[in-house]
Formats: sequence, C-alpha cells, structure tokens
Amino acid sequence: MKKFFLIALLAIVFQPVVKAQYGTYKEYSTLKLQAPIAAANNYCRAIFSNHLLWNFNINRWEFKTGTSGITDGAAMLMGNNGSIYFLAYNSVGGASRTMTDTQLKDGTRLYIRGDGKVGIGTHNPSPDHLLSVSGKIISEGVRVNAVANWPDYVFLPTYKLRPLSEVELYIKQHNHLPEVPAASAVEKEGINLAEMNATLLKKVEELTLYLIEQDKEINQLKKEVKELKRSKS
Repeated sequence: MKKFFLIALLAIVFQPVVKAQYGTYKEYSTLKLQAPIAAANNYCRAIFSNHLLWNFNINRWEFKTGTSGITDGAAMLMGNNGSIYFLAYNSVGGASRTMTDTQLKDGTRLYIRGDGKVGIGTHNPSPDHLLSVSGKIISEGVRVNAVANWPDYVFLPTYKLRPLSEVELYIKQHNHLPEVPAASAVEKEGINLAEMNATLLKKVEELTLYLIEQDKEINQLKKEVKELKRSKS
C-alpha cells in the first residue's frame, strides 16, 4: 500500500514537467513526438516548440502564430539511415508559414550523420573529416597531435639550404616562397593548419640559418677591414 501511494505521489509531482506525447496534427505541447506515418521521407520528428509541427495533411512543416505573434521553432529529425538533424528557426514578423523538409534543413544548427560525421551549421559535412563547421570558431586553445615531419631536420648538418639567389629567382617566377602554397590554391582548397605551421616554422628556421651565415660573413669582413687598416697605419 505504501508503494502505491509513493508511486501515485511521484506521478502527481512530475505531471506538470513530463509533457511528451505522441504528436499528431494540431497537438501542441513542450515536446511532441511524431512517428513517420504517411511521411514520404520516413523521418521520426521530435519538436521542441509550441509554434511548430509537421502537418501530416499537407506533408509540410507548419509554423503557427503564438499568443505573442511568435513563429519560431526548433525540432529534431531522425532519419532511417541513422542521421540526426537539430534545427532551429527564429520568428519572422509573426506570420504563419510552411516548409518542406528540404527547406527546413537550411536551418540546421547541428547534424550527426549515420557514420558519425558531424556538421555544425551545415547538413553536408565533409566525407573526409569527422567535424565540419560552417562559420567561425573561437576557442581557448587548440592542440594538434601527431604532426609528422616537424622541421627540426633543417638544423641537421646534412640539410642543404637553398642559395638566396635561387630563392629570389623562384619568387620572381611564382610570387610566393618555395613550398608555401600560392594564394589561388589557398582560396580554392584552404589550408591544413598543422602542415602550414610546420611549413612556416621551416621558413623561420631557414631564415635563421641565412642570418647566421650573413653574420659570419659580416664579422669576417669586419676582421679583414680591421687588418687592412692596421697594415696601412
């Protein structure tokens, strides 16, 4: 008997919080779940807005005007291929509107494909990367692991430094440093940050070697000038 009263009490306490229900047309709640009945694309839909639902009668998303003239909406689409779309739309002047699934996907904020690829701000993540972001990223730190061919080899005795005359000729012909991608290639393909940092470090190390060589030459010239002056005096 005590267990019965406890269960009944918990049901009463949590009743205002748990509002999920099997959603159909014109059912509004904090959360609606809509199974892919009569839906051509077989999505299961979880909807997190009082102003948005999938209208089975017209096979379109419908944004309904709320009491304050709001027509925003957020939803999650779960495809039968394991993909998940997290979508959100802001209100546009309180006007009711409808959208197809294709149109609604333009509001994708987060996308998880069935193979684990993730897109932020896009539902077309790169097939070659785990994470694709359409937009700017801000972070307190970024770490890149396992960078191959870090250019410490520049300081080995076996490393052959290009003559500056050769570097000058290359620059005149290509308008960029050797091994550094051209502006046209960067504009088209972007850059790999790990590879680019290694390349820039290599150029700094080469520049350091050039400066060391020039410093030796300058000191040698100073010494020869001093000896010439001494011999003339």
